[in-house]
Amino acid sequence: MREIELIEKMTLNKRVKRSERLITPIMLDSLKTECWAFPLSYGFRDALDIRFTEKVTTIKKVINGEEVKVQKKHMLWTQGRVIAFKDGDFIINSVRDAAVQVEFAQPMGWDNLKDIMYNGSVIFKLYNIQSGKYFLSGKHECDQLAFLAFLITGELKKTNEISY
Repeated sequence: MREIELIEKMTLNKRVKRSERLITPIMLDSLKTECWAFPLSYGFRDALDIRFTEKVTTIKKVINGEEVKVQKKHMLWTQGRVIAFKDGDFIINSVRDAAVQVEFAQPMGWDNLKDIMYNGSVIFKLYNIQSGKYFLSGKHECDQLAFLAFLITGELKKTNEISY
């Protein structure tokens, strides 16, 4: 899964900067996640750590026979490594027969004591939707990356079911 691999590579090193490679393209005011099991709206940019960032490029120009360094600024979308779904996030799947609601979440973050990335945690409820009514079908816990993988594939591979 390309999206998860990109984030995992970024979590290996404390000094990794924001990437110009995104886990999902952005078109005007939408995330291109319609192929995901649980598509995300544009409002989930922060949860995916996608930001509109200023980039400064230095180029050399010859002005009046003299070489001068000129800085050019432009904006572009960048991908960070901190996945951070939040309490209350509610997402309906593409078939509209299931939904998830985040009950509790802690974001990913760098653990300076262990010098590794902490993958955060998510506790979420899974609902079946029938005739416009929501029926609780399970409660699960996992880390932020496993939750993202679930939203992409719809498969509960790396989650633990908990009693509710």
